[in-house]
Amino acid sequence: MKSLAPLCHFRSVIIAITAMFATTFALAENTTSTQALGQQILAKTIEAHGGFERFRSFGTLAYHTDGLPYSAAAPLDFDHTADLVARHHRMEGYSAKGAFVAGSGDTQAWASDMEALGIPPRWVNHGNSYFVLMPFVFADPGTHVRSVGERIHNGQTYDAIAIRYDRNTGDTSDDDYVLYIDQTTHRLGLIDFSVTYGPMRGDTPINELPRRSLEFVQWQEVDGLSIPKVLRYGPWERTAAGGKQKDEGVRYTISNAHFDAARPAPSLFDAPAGAAVESP
Repeated sequence: MKSLAPLCHFRSVIIAITAMFATTFALAENTTSTQALGQQILAKTIEAHGGFERFRSFGTLAYHTDGLPYSAAAPLDFDHTADLVARHHRMEGYSAKGAFVAGSGDTQAWASDMEALGIPPRWVNHGNSYFVLMPFVFADPGTHVRSVGERIHNGQTYDAIAIRYDRNTGDTSDDDYVLYIDQTTHRLGLIDFSVTYGPMRGDTPINELPRRSLEFVQWQEVDGLSIPKVLRYGPWERTAAGGKQKDEGVRYTISNAHFDAARPAPSLFDAPAGAAVESP
């Protein structure tokens, strides 16, 4: 989940993103390349979700997740706090195997109980929030966007853009996404992707990894921005027309969300005594 720019992108990006968007808009006005068209579609999508200027005015996002399905100990229910500038994270919650606290800072990810978390803390901290913060995270440095035409899902036609990353961008620069954008609302409808994070991929070659899908079933307005309220995760099969979900998947929800202009205290993301640490 990319690389999640990837799932795991740690850098402060505000200045670089502003410069990139200025360049993007100028390019899009003067060329019909697939890259420029992809940037145009992405820019329109970000605007439909509240706009990048609004997004970058915040330093903190906090929210509650019910039923996260990615873990071997799923479902996970937890409160999540994210530093939106440093991309640091902290989760406190419960799974089928007990209570956990997990987090990540500049160089480490950690969990109070790895069995209760059931998934590498580095991946779930960054990946879970990366999905919640789509489409804004696709403006991160090192991200490449291009139009791939139209795709059909469940009888609806979407504008589709492909996302890839520069080598060594974040922890999973081999990640790729295809975004399905609603042609009327310009909101993000669906993504299909593969999980290339090493500890989760194992020995499977990247080109043989199964595709996954995340459908944005319902959005909610939070402090002037649209973020997911209901998501549906499941296996994905590419087809000639676009793709299809192989089964009904698993739904999970985001609630009690709020943004804040101030950033969290850095100490919030420090590993407590006795925590198991996953280094980069």
